[in-house]
Amino acid sequence: MCPSVRERAVNLINNRPRKCLDYRTPNEVFYKGRSDSDAIQT
Repeated sequence: MCPSVRERAVNLINNRPRKCLDYRTPNEVFYKGRSDSDAIQT
């Protein structure tokens, strides 16, 4: 499988709304509330 086909498949899966996620996408759930300010500062 070439990389472009694999990337397209991953994007389709991660951007499809899910009933178990209250009709949000996996990407929305994963990235919810994440921002640059959440990074650990040393």
